[in-house]
Amino acid sequence: MRNATQNVGQITKPWKRVTPWWGAESFGGLPNGRSAKTNPKTKRPFSTKYAVHVVLRSTNAVGSKSFRHTKNFNFVQKTMLTTARRYRVKLHKTANVGNHLHLLLQAPDRAAFTGFLRKFSALIACGIFGGRRGEPRAKFWTGRPFSRVVSGGARAFWRAESYVILNELEAVGILPPRALARLGPAGFGKRLRLLALARKVAADY
Repeated sequence: MRNATQNVGQITKPWKRVTPWWGAESFGGLPNGRSAKTNPKTKRPFSTKYAVHVVLRSTNAVGSKSFRHTKNFNFVQKTMLTTARRYRVKLHKTANVGNHLHLLLQAPDRAAFTGFLRKFSALIACGIFGGRRGEPRAKFWTGRPFSRVVSGGARAFWRAESYVILNELEAVGILPPRALARLGPAGFGKRLRLLALARKVAADY
């Protein structure tokens, strides 16, 4: 992503800088599961112009508590769709990977974005983990949700969308898990080719 730290219009500052692959306008835990130190008093970056990549992760989502478990999968999907409609959030692409969820979404304003994140995460916690209103959300979720404003135009959106597709293919066993991470320090071109392959496989699937 060229000049990832440039001013991209309607993005709310300040933002936390992370690796160039994920972009500069990020907040919360990193999508690979590692924690990122964030100030809870700092506003989460948001844009009405660009889509936002969100990852919600729970180390408790294993076995019968997995998001992909037969008794939970439809509940997660239905809850995601109904909550998105309630807050007028457009879901471009989603992936259920079992212990975490990828959402590439766009919201009409910040209130709708934060409202969707809070309501959806609370409903999943209550529905799968039996959480009760008022209990600490950290009990169900691992760290703060990761979110990244996908600034940079059509190419950046293509990469983010392809990454979500890649995760879904890994979750259903069509591609090996952590295929992107297995490339190690591979060049950017190899990463793009893998993402292009994921899109082709998904189209043929």
